Amino acid sequence: MQNQSHLYSNMLMVQALTDFLAAVDQGILPSLMDKAEGAKVMVCLFQACLRTLLGQHEDGSWNRSQEQTAYAVLTLTQARRLSFCRHLQSEIYSAIGKAVAFIHGGNSTSLGVSAVPCEFLWTEKVSYASPLLTEAYRIAALKSAGSILKASDCEVGYSIAHKINANRMKQHVKLFQKTPLFTSLPEWQLRASFIEGHLFLPIVNEHRLDVFPRKNMDPDDDYIGLIPFTWTASSNKDMTFASPAWLYAMMMVSVVDYQADEFMEAVAGLEFANDLPGLVYLIQDVLEPFKTEPASPTTTLLGKSGNSSRSLENSDMDGVAEVRACLRRFASFFLDHPAVRNAHEDDRATAWREVHNYLVAHVRHTADNVRLNSQEQRKWYVSRKMPYYHWVQSNDDIACPITFGFVTCLVPYLVGNPKVERALIGAQCEAGATLPKSDASFDSVEAKYYADDLCRHITNVTRIYNDCGSIARDAAEKNLNSVNFPEFAVTASGSDRLALCALGEYERACCQVAFAQLETAMLLTAATSAERAKKRRRLDVWQVFLNTADLYGQIYVIRDFTARSVHVRDTNIASNTAPKYAPPSIVKAAVLDETPILAT
Repeated sequence: MQNQSHLYSNMLMVQALTDFLAAVDQGILPSLMDKAEGAKVMVCLFQACLRTLLGQHEDGSWNRSQEQTAYAVLTLTQARRLSFCRHLQSEIYSAIGKAVAFIHGGNSTSLGVSAVPCEFLWTEKVSYASPLLTEAYRIAALKSAGSILKASDCEVGYSIAHKINANRMKQHVKLFQKTPLFTSLPEWQLRASFIEGHLFLPIVNEHRLDVFPRKNMDPDDDYIGLIPFTWTASSNKDMTFASPAWLYAMMMVSVVDYQADEFMEAVAGLEFANDLPGLVYLIQDVLEPFKTEPASPTTTLLGKSGNSSRSLENSDMDGVAEVRACLRRFASFFLDHPAVRNAHEDDRATAWREVHNYLVAHVRHTADNVRLNSQEQRKWYVSRKMPYYHWVQSNDDIACPITFGFVTCLVPYLVGNPKVERALIGAQCEAGATLPKSDASFDSVEAKYYADDLCRHITNVTRIYNDCGSIARDAAEKNLNSVNFPEFAVTASGSDRLALCALGEYERACCQVAFAQLETAMLLTAATSAERAKKRRRLDVWQVFLNTADLYGQIYVIRDFTARSVHVRDTNIASNTAPKYAPPSIVKAAVLDETPILAT
């Protein structure tokens, strides 16, 4: 006998896992889980409770069903016991109260059997309804809702839960409320998403230093607490409810993207300060084993003045080895991920290309900084005769394109693929495990075109808003910013910042148009209702990615979370090892090819 309502499965899982955590708290099951494993249990529990809470209708019911509402009440009465639901007690009790009123509204016959319409929730050989079961669950829900809990009964999970900093939660929720994306969302829903993100932290922290060490980087890891919140808030906003596996993968990508930005500036950039073409050659050398397609014949990595086999003998070899090791781990993080290894060949090639373009773009940006600081005046960037529009369109050192390339592989691998999802959430897929190859993310020429255009526009949004929020910091750190382009001498908006905001809004509007076109193209190629449902689900998950990318841009306008290298943060001057003046020969050699590798 099976039940067709997901609320029934939720109820059983929450009851079982809550009792399991209570046994752990009491020492009945000692040393059974480490912090990361305990966090996975709490994430699953909290998501089940929160998603139940968010699914309640205005009339207090779930799906306007007596029996399904009873399942939800039995779930939420367990949520009252959980220590990590403490900050949602008011909302939980309110939801239970509304549900009880709805259940009481169902009439009963003189025999006590529910007279509400029968629901065919149960299946055996055929689907059937059971008035007796409906009444039994109604009675159980009412009895559970009326039970009074002592304070000690509401601490389940205390022995493994990572304490929530209430002040930090309040600060981050207020920050999100200031963004256009969340300004109209109820405060409690943001609070709930913060808690959900917080529960991911032990899993994230377990691997956050796997790619980059923290040497010579800002020791303030405030962003670690923010990143999970960005993904859970976007996932819950429209009740998309992306899987924990997908959310965790995206959190780790965000952490590594953030650290890569630090690393390329504070470690690789300084190590190769006087040999930027050498750094590009090193990037090429590291990425070569991962390559899945030939480089575009229209593109060279070093420019005409470079030497693709140049020697690094003039550099500190220990420093070079450190940079090489970090770059190799970075490449492996993306390109050895099971989602990329099992991706369609076109999507796998896209992932490689975006990793390459991202790293080379960082070097190109450093070269831009060298040129800017070699000028007699540093207000306007005139050394490179490139219009601002073309600079923005070719700017790949922001995290969006590389993340977009990864998501292109992750979505078809994980979304709508239960076998892979189960393997990935437990641990990374077992070595040698045979998993099905993913289908292509975008299966028509129109979809591919709209997706590429969408990637460019969302990248521009984050680039422009990042610069909008970091004008002062970039000036202090001598970094090229959008407002250094001479076009900003005249603005229709009245100021540099307002002009950037106007351009950002334009790019956001372009994103919305591109995504609407992508949706239409994707759904038109669905041959069956099942395939259409799968594509619809994948598009919804893509929307979570786009919302989160947009959110980072909105946050940067309000507060600059970009990492600062330690020497700049402490002294407000450039590092002594960085060249204050670069001879023309070095500047010329640093002028890398302006065109990133394109699809062949």
